[in-house]
Amino acid sequence: MKKLFFIFVIIFIVKNYLLSEVGYLVILIKGLRNNRGVIRVVLYDKKEHFPDQHQFALKKTVGKVVNEPMKFILKDISYGKYAITVLHDENNNSKMDYTWYGIPKEGFGFSNNPKVKLSKPQFNEAMFELNSSTKEVAIELIYMTK
Repeated sequence: MKKLFFIFVIIFIVKNYLLSEVGYLVILIKGLRNNRGVIRVVLYDKKEHFPDQHQFALKKTVGKVVNEPMKFILKDISYGKYAITVLHDENNNSKMDYTWYGIPKEGFGFSNNPKVKLSKPQFNEAMFELNSSTKEVAIELIYMTK
């Protein structure tokens, strides 16, 4: 009886894994002003954490700037709604640097390329839906200083 139960549990797990809806994201980063430092890409699945609470992000990846557009692939992403932040961390210190009056010194961007005014965009402005096996997201970087 225990063997039969164990077999059913294994079948259930395998079936759910094989039928789960997952895809991958192809993220293209455009508009780099130079090839210094790294690009940091952060994928969020919860609006409460977007855009600053990286410790709660679903996935994070970093890549050395080598060419444009930069291309990142995030695999095994469940179908759903997401938002992405990108930082061109030119000095590779793992954070956004600001001028003494609070203007970002480094490039940044968001999925959907929302207009950035005096505040960061909300999750719903940067949100997109993954509902197929592949989704391409192009993000244009913004530089507010020279």
